[in-house]
Amino acid sequence: MLIIIPKWATNYNEFWNSVIQRNFWFIKLRYAAVVILVLFLLLGQFLLGFKFSSAQLYAISITAICILFYNLELHKVKNIVTCNPDKFNCLHLSLIQMALDLTALMVLVYYTGIIDSPLYMFFIFHMVIGSMILPGYIMYLSASIVVIVFSILVLMQNFGLVDNNIIVGLFAYPRPHKLMFGLIFITIFAMMLFISIMLANTIANKLYIREQELHDSVTRLNEAEKSKQKYVLGLVHEIKSPLTAIRSILDVVLNQYLGTVEEDIMNKLDRARTRTNEALILINNVIRMAKLRLLDIKQIEIFDVLDVMEQVLKSTKELCDSKEVKIELIDNRTDKPFIEFDKLLFHLAISNLVCNAIKYNQIHGSVKIYLKNVENGLQIKVIDNGIGIEQQDIERIYKEYIRAKDFNNQTESSGLGLTLVNEIMKQHHGSMEIISPSEIGEPEHPGTEVRLIIHVANGSNGD
Repeated sequence: MLIIIPKWATNYNEFWNSVIQRNFWFIKLRYAAVVILVLFLLLGQFLLGFKFSSAQLYAISITAICILFYNLELHKVKNIVTCNPDKFNCLHLSLIQMALDLTALMVLVYYTGIIDSPLYMFFIFHMVIGSMILPGYIMYLSASIVVIVFSILVLMQNFGLVDNNIIVGLFAYPRPHKLMFGLIFITIFAMMLFISIMLANTIANKLYIREQELHDSVTRLNEAEKSKQKYVLGLVHEIKSPLTAIRSILDVVLNQYLGTVEEDIMNKLDRARTRTNEALILINNVIRMAKLRLLDIKQIEIFDVLDVMEQVLKSTKELCDSKEVKIELIDNRTDKPFIEFDKLLFHLAISNLVCNAIKYNQIHGSVKIYLKNVENGLQIKVIDNGIGIEQQDIERIYKEYIRAKDFNNQTESSGLGLTLVNEIMKQHHGSMEIISPSEIGEPEHPGTEVRLIIHVANGSNGD
């Protein structure tokens, strides 16, 4: 097997992907070349006043048919050929394509005047395109063969050893050439081919190498991100243990197992337990996010969203009652397909949104949750008429530990909730959009609307 693969490209997927794409691009371009050849004959004969000989008409027509035939075969095998460096691969297919094209082009150049052919410049085009894929020595060898064959034809034409197939009507008068003209033409033609190969091959190789370096840099960054997530995971686990112990001690005191405690102290201890619980919720979210990014841990299940919605509303009832917020679940779905999602992560995402809608709401506020079928799947909207989010903060709020400013700092938060929801949606190929003011907002309480788009399970229905 001819080895034509650069060492640096052996295990470089991007290189192979680009070769596959360019092979297909050449195949599509070749169909256009066949059409152009047919138009060249028809328009030249009937519109431009060219007078093709019977040999020219026959040769150009047969060449066009041959190009079409081998292009159809190449189209068939392009999906069969692999990218295995040790076997016949897509790079070998590129070499075959170029060899066939150069042969066809040489025939066309011969039957359109050789040195007077308007098609000889396409040799340069093929050398430039080939140099973007094939190694330099293959291209220099190909150019040498083209120059040798072309030179022989030019010299044979000059000495009258082959027919002069100049296109009648293309030039205003016969164009006899001296031998010196032919030699100068061949020299310049050869220089153009080799210089084109040198430039194109050098630029292409540098681009591939830079692209590989960029790919390696991204890989190292991903590894660094994994290391960071591992560190965060370990650190947060260490922080979680003492906080859990603190909460246990607070529960013992608040339940008065150690004796009666004064009311003022009980209030302070109760506030401390609330803050401890918030810290533990934050830590659990950080742990879940780190696992999500580090291990891509997902357990995909097929389930009805209403089951999870009811669980979330039940778990947030106490918070809802404490702020006297009215919450409504409105199901506008015409059909009720199940969704494919990690059920625990879905519960976590919805719980975050509903808790935010209650926490950042006004006393006697309103929260509405809408379910609706959309073209891309299922849309879930969580809408409130709370403090809202300023426009400049909407983009910032997707970032970790950044939250919109609330009024008088009424609510303490890490700003991690929406980041976690966004991360969960991305991991499940869904989307999240934040809108403020909401459709139920008021001038003093503009509110926030969060829209989720979730893919539904194929063929699954909750009816």
